[in-house]
Amino acid sequence: MHKRNARIGSSPLEIAPIVVVAVAIVVVVVVAVVGVLVGVFVVVVIVVVVAVVVVVPVAVAVVAAAVVVIAVVVAAVVVAAVGILVYSHSSFSGLASLSE
Repeated sequence: MHKRNARIGSSPLEIAPIVVVAVAIVVVVVVAVVGVLVGVFVVVVIVVVVAVVVVVPVAVAVVAAAVVVIAVVVAAVVVAAVGILVYSHSSFSGLASLSE
């Protein structure tokens, strides 16, 4: 009786549940790791998309504002320079006509 039980103890029918449990654990671990990797990938993609969607328009707006400010400053300098030239030219011609 004991010899039959010993043989049954090492039979494939008793080893099979252990293999099934081991395979199930490996599958669960692999699925969990893949799930975590996919989750991290999805989070990274979402962060990159949000960064592109938010940062790019903000950067474009900042650059556009800087260009507008530079254009306004350049225009102001040009207008001031032209005004000074016109005023100085007219005042010189006025002085020249007065001295005659």
